Parts: sequence; C-alpha cells; structure tokens
Amino acid sequence: MNIFEGGERVNLNELLISRENRSENVKLLLQKYNHTVINFHLNIPGPIKNSQHISRIFDECLINYYNWMPINQEILEHSCVENTLNTGPEFYGVIIENPVVVKMKTINFEETFKWGRLLDIDVFDPVTKLGLSRNDLQIQPRKCLICNDTAKVCGRGKKHTLQELYAQINRLIKNNSKE
Repeated sequence: MNIFEGGERVNLNELLISRENRSENVKLLLQKYNHTVINFHLNIPGPIKNSQHISRIFDECLINYYNWMPINQEILEHSCVENTLNTGPEFYGVIIENPVVVKMKTINFEETFKWGRLLDIDVFDPVTKLGLSRNDLQIQPRKCLICNDTAKVCGRGKKHTLQELYAQINRLIKNNSKE
C-alpha cells in the first residue's frame, strides 16, 4: 500500500495558511473556554499531506487516542476539520484537565501507539496560551523516522530524501496494518 497514492501536492503558501489557521483556531478555543486545548494532526513530510489512505490513518489514530485517553467525559468541545487546503485532517479538543498531565499522556501515546511516530499532538496551556513541548517537560526530543538522530536535526539538515521518508512511512503503515 502507498498511503500517498491519490494525494494532491500542497505548496508552501498552503502550508503557511494552514499553520496560521491552526494557530487561530487554538487561540479562539483558549479564549472561549480557558481550558486545555489539544490539536491533533499527522506529521507527514513532503508535499503530499492528505489522501484517502492518510485520512483513514488519521481516523484510526484519533479513535485510538479517544479510547486511550481516560478523559472523554471531560471534553468540552471537539471537532474534526478536513482541511480544504489538502494539508490534512485536524482535530481540536478542549478538556478540563491539567495541560502537563495531558501532555505527558499524549507523549506516552505517541511513543506507544503503532503509528504514534506519525502523530503531532499539541497541547496548549490555558494560562500561558502556549503549547507545551517535550523540552518543557525535560523529555528527549522525538527520533527520526529512519535513523536514531533527533527528528529536527535530520529534518533541518535534509539528511534523508523524501523517497526514503515516504518508503519508511509506507513500511510503518504496512507492518502495523491488519490488512
């Protein structure tokens, strides 16, 4: 299976607009509720951010996240957005829970769920209005999909080709699929 099959390429401007929209959505939710906000999307390298297969992977990740996080009864608002810019589906949630607790649980989910490495789950503190990072919690940064280096180092240095990254993501999906 090639999860990128049928996906449309997005350009830098679309990515920047999507990032700005995401930031604005989080800001509005923090203002409206003044509780912890979660933004959930897939971290897919390269110009193809969405396809039928990627959306299916997102849906399965989100369902498992909901089932895994023992906070369902405390969700004030939640919504999924199928981004019209083809930059991929997104989830927003507002919950009554300490943001540090949520971030710790989220990091654990990203590290233990079968496709967790593809997830980008941001947790925002209602007091500071900022996202919590692994560094804030003194947790090691995420590893690269391919090697044991940190993901940011490899990404910034373009250590791996897009073809290598796509092949690794497809292997990860294939090895963890029930199909």
